[in-house]
Amino acid sequence: MSNLFDKLSCGYEISKRGFDKKKNKNYEYTINFGRLTIIDGEVQFGMNKWKSGAISLDKNYLPNNSSILVMENGDLNGTFPVFTATKKEKTVPVKIVTVERTDAASPEGKFLALREDGEDFEEDTFILQVNSCNQS
Repeated sequence: MSNLFDKLSCGYEISKRGFDKKKNKNYEYTINFGRLTIIDGEVQFGMNKWKSGAISLDKNYLPNNSSILVMENGDLNGTFPVFTATKKEKTVPVKIVTVERTDAASPEGKFLALREDGEDFEEDTFILQVNSCNQS
């Protein structure tokens, strides 16, 4: 865990990536987006919007159900909740497993996350995209 990026504010987007077997084509769509701030080496989700259809979640749902730390090299490590089913009745935690950083001076980049239970690897791949970081 690192305080190197303390008080850095960034935009983010969480998207789901999958494969449509009927169309034989990959797809990706946004499920949540907003702003995050790094405080004492931990990601704190701030303003955010869920694109979850009929389900409405408390504005503190993401901050209260996430645990993401910033490592000394800027990589993110931890879990966050996502909707996985088309019914979107509940969330499940996903864990960051792969990092594609775009800026060595900030935690900007793509962070690939999978379900912790390991189920539905092909169907349940999620991306936490962090961008537009600046000191708050």
